[in-house]
Amino acid sequence: MISRYLLSKDQVRYLSSQNATITNLSENKRRIAVTIGKAFNTLSLVLDSKKLNQEFKDIMFSPTKISFLISSLTRHDPKNRNIQEINKQEIILHLIEPVLAYYRSRYKNQKIIIKEIEKFQTLAIDLKETAESEKEEDEATIMYRTRQLPTPPLIQIQMNDWTALCMHCFSYSLLGKKEIEAIKNIRHATNCSFYKEWTRFSKKDTKRVIEQFFKTTKPTKKA
Repeated sequence: MISRYLLSKDQVRYLSSQNATITNLSENKRRIAVTIGKAFNTLSLVLDSKKLNQEFKDIMFSPTKISFLISSLTRHDPKNRNIQEINKQEIILHLIEPVLAYYRSRYKNQKIIIKEIEKFQTLAIDLKETAESEKEEDEATIMYRTRQLPTPPLIQIQMNDWTALCMHCFSYSLLGKKEIEAIKNIRHATNCSFYKEWTRFSKKDTKRVIEQFFKTTKPTKKA
């Protein structure tokens, strides 16, 4: 039986079942992302190819399939925070411009239609600005709620240990025989941006993340 998916059997089972588990979840998520990247590269190759005629492409990319993909990516969930809806809004806004460009070209001699298109384009710009504003407000709210203290704490220099303060969530550590040990001892707030940046850059630029997020102090004397 030919597989319907590009993913492994375990990945398909994990994604399609509510109760299924999978070993090494982080590695499998990475592999899934790589597979999706290859799928998009394949789509681009097929769509840009001059060897395939439009009729053949239309069969593969039917309006029903494309509509299902777009609907799945842009379905609004009222339970989400603004920041969780931003990607959906950006997809929609990216789609609006090609639609307007198509109709501008298709009806370029129809003044009334062009005028209505221009009105809608103005609305699209306003929607984009609103989305950016919501994103900034949401990020600011999350940061405010993340911080366990309203202002950075005043940390006393320790005699025998390094201290480390996360400048995003204001969590800190007073224990560490070395700087990196003090940093590792910090218990960050749940939504601290440190986690996201560490995932992105720790393997290739640890120093950058440390300098960006932490304020550290040496002990007054060697332990």
